[in-house]
Amino acid sequence: MHLDPVRAYLRLLGPFDLFLQGRDRELVVPDASARPDLWRTLGRPGGVLAGGELIGSWRPRSKGRRLQVAVTVWDGGPVPAGVAEQAERLAAFRGQAFDGFER
Repeated sequence: MHLDPVRAYLRLLGPFDLFLQGRDRELVVPDASARPDLWRTLGRPGGVLAGGELIGSWRPRSKGRRLQVAVTVWDGGPVPAGVAEQAERLAAFRGQAFDGFER
């Protein structure tokens, strides 16, 4: 079975993932305008890692037994297909059902 390399390495990183905790933020997210979205003062989002690069941020939105995920893709493109699979895993881990994306 052949997997698309981007999809195979697409992950939702939690807000306190060690990859996001380093001091070399300029290397992790080269786009200076995207850094404030990922490293906020209040309410830290997680990172969307695709093909070894951070391409956006995500936040969980719980509504009872259902979980929606708000995703921001920094280049304005669509949410990558593999994000839904990762969000379903997150929902299952939390004992919730995945209810799609919130924009």
